[in-house]
Amino acid sequence: NQYQVSIYCSFTEYKIIEKIGEGSFSEVLKCENRVTRQTYAAKILKKSFQSNSDVYYCAEVIAMQKLSKHPNVLYMLEYFFEKKSKKVVFIFELMDMSMYDFMKSKKRCIPEARVKTYLYQMLNGLDYLHRNGLFHRDIKPENILVKLNPPIAEQVKIADLGSIRGIYSKPPYTEYISTRWYRSPECLLTSGHYGPKMDIWATGCVFYEILTTKPLFSGTNEIDQLTRIHSVLGTPSTRLLSKLKSRSANLKNFQRQIGTGLTPHINQFSDDGQTVLKLMLQYDPEIRSNARRLLQHRYFNDLKQQERYAKLVTAHIGQEYGDQPNMNFNLEYFKKKRFQSNSMKTLLCKSGESLNKQNLSAKTAVDLMGDKKSKGSFDAKKNLKMYNSNSDTQRRKKSLQAKTNLFRKTTSNLTKKTEVSDDHLNMKAFQSTSFVMPKRICNRETRRPKF
Repeated sequence: NQYQVSIYCSFTEYKIIEKIGEGSFSEVLKCENRVTRQTYAAKILKKSFQSNSDVYYCAEVIAMQKLSKHPNVLYMLEYFFEKKSKKVVFIFELMDMSMYDFMKSKKRCIPEARVKTYLYQMLNGLDYLHRNGLFHRDIKPENILVKLNPPIAEQVKIADLGSIRGIYSKPPYTEYISTRWYRSPECLLTSGHYGPKMDIWATGCVFYEILTTKPLFSGTNEIDQLTRIHSVLGTPSTRLLSKLKSRSANLKNFQRQIGTGLTPHINQFSDDGQTVLKLMLQYDPEIRSNARRLLQHRYFNDLKQQERYAKLVTAHIGQEYGDQPNMNFNLEYFKKKRFQSNSMKTLLCKSGESLNKQNLSAKTAVDLMGDKKSKGSFDAKKNLKMYNSNSDTQRRKKSLQAKTNLFRKTTSNLTKKTEVSDDHLNMKAFQSTSFVMPKRICNRETRRPKF
């Protein structure tokens, strides 16, 4: 391989292992750092550059200078320019496979719960690019890379930033961009007048393909691609068509057609999953949702909760599980295997939910004040302010009680430090409606729950 010789001569710290992929504009090799023994991916562009200054205008170099590291965007570590061969080599983190290969390796359809984590990570990566003034323009399964991290979920990263453009640059852009199956209607119908919403359309097509293992719009050419889109979504309205005509040189009227809609194609999706896909595949780019608004949809509420836990864990145990919290954090696994210490339980309880609901208890005004004759009575004013006047604590207790049916209202049996007689327990002053106790059989002699 001619590229292998040039890399080996110039970059002796890397050892070429094998070729792992090739595209229209580049090929990818697996290499190893001779010092650290870590493996990386070396991307060699087929285009020749005259000097090192020409490399500065390469799209991926511009992206590296403008972006910082993000968990869901493949970051370039370094690049080299070979003067003799006039080739450029980019060094990236080595991922396991592309989303396309990942789908092909599965004999059955991937469950929607897992696909939702992939979509959430893709939208996070897109939102990061868009917030930094860039849009990808070539979202497809081959450009979504997967890193397998058993027993926790896969990590997904957006790769191949060679086609990026600035959001605030003036159109028209290149007309023949993106892969046909994932090309948005405004890319097909206008003369290069499109924007970051094309990434949302492509991501919606990828979302559908991962769930069903079949492409949604698999046209053989541009006319066939539009025909397939119109058969599902219908032809554009008169208002939208006139707007597209102003941005196209040869766009003509379409024969009126009412599409079948997306619903017959996505019956196996959940209701929220169908809603999110419909928001991503709106014909009009102005109506189509952006990445940030999609991330705020209730479809991802459980993943956002896991992300909050991941940040707490990272802050508590440092670099044991990684420097940055990612969405490949599996809460149930860490609950069972890792978080057994009291300090971690306390940390997670502060975030609004306990790891073990059996350890939850509520304190009442009677419990906190105690009996005047008992030993070790509490400071009533201080504790009442802490437990009963805190609205956040009250709301947290109510939400936990609403989530589970494991608790019931009962009479307070008082804390260990409060010792009262049976006569006092029968008094109305000691009847608490806020005290909660697990639904377990109580020992009548000690009046304490038996676990």
